[in-house]
Amino acid sequence: PKEKLTVEQELDGEQIPLSNLGKALAELGIRHIKASTPQAKGRVERLWGTLQDRLPVEFRLLGIKSIEEANKVLPELIASHNRKYSVLPAEEEASYMPLERGVNLDYVFAIRTTRKIGGGEAISYKNETYVPAEGTRCNFNAKTVVEVRETFSGEVLIWHNGRAVALRKITRPKASSKGEGKAELPGGPKAPYKPPADHPWRKKNYSRGSSGCVPGSNTED
Repeated sequence: PKEKLTVEQELDGEQIPLSNLGKALAELGIRHIKASTPQAKGRVERLWGTLQDRLPVEFRLLGIKSIEEANKVLPELIASHNRKYSVLPAEEEASYMPLERGVNLDYVFAIRTTRKIGGGEAISYKNETYVPAEGTRCNFNAKTVVEVRETFSGEVLIWHNGRAVALRKITRPKASSKGEGKAELPGGPKAPYKPPADHPWRKKNYSRGSSGCVPGSNTED
């Protein structure tokens, strides 16, 4: 994203602003190397071109006419393609790292945003109010900035100090109507002001000008 780092992000050690995907990769220890042009992707782009040319022909030869039929024969076509064109690697050592125990990928690959803790450890997210689930001890101070994560299954949680804090939705209290709860003045509501009979506004030689009430004049310019 083309934005500046917040103070919280700088304190967390971030060097550049990251998207949700960038944060997920960084959390898993994966370095994201961007390719600015399709030509830089090389082998992958050539593979897609090959598949786009071959698969429609294979489907026509097999009489495939629906996505469901294509999905059934696709594993067989992939195996046939790999038998013809796959090449054994020069080094058989795997480049993949095992996933650490206790890592929940649903919480890693999630929509992330920041919120400030309000009164009663409540936060507002998508026009809903959430508080920590019952039995969860957090002791958040008011105005503490936390990261809120929403999983693809719709679960909303706070990610704080490397752990997930479960939330529950509560009903937002309704705002009181205008005047509700205000103490009335002694003697009831105040009556509107009515000028007396001798007030200057009631005299005929007063007229309203452009800048308010000004003395009138019978002299014409």
